[in-house]
Amino acid sequence: MKITKFSEYLQKLENTTKRLEITAILKEMINDLNPEETDIGVYLSLGYLKAPYENPKFNIADKMMLRVLENTYPQLDKTDIRKIYEKTGDLGDTIYEISHQ
Repeated sequence: MKITKFSEYLQKLENTTKRLEITAILKEMINDLNPEETDIGVYLSLGYLKAPYENPKFNIADKMMLRVLENTYPQLDKTDIRKIYEKTGDLGDTIYEISHQ
């Protein structure tokens, strides 16, 4: 699954508090994942890179992630990326907005 599609599922999850709707979104997301991607997709949707017991924390600062975004999207001006981040206040939301421009 492409990261843009995955980010759409995460955005849907963030926009609801209804348990049944969350379950339906997760079910749809898992069904759309390839069998090889399922564990990765589930971990990422929980905010982990790997299983929590594998200690996947990598402690990358927001400024470093903004530099990664600037290198990933060289067609965008650095100040535009930072403005989007200031507006959203969240790196995930920033990536979602940038990838849907």
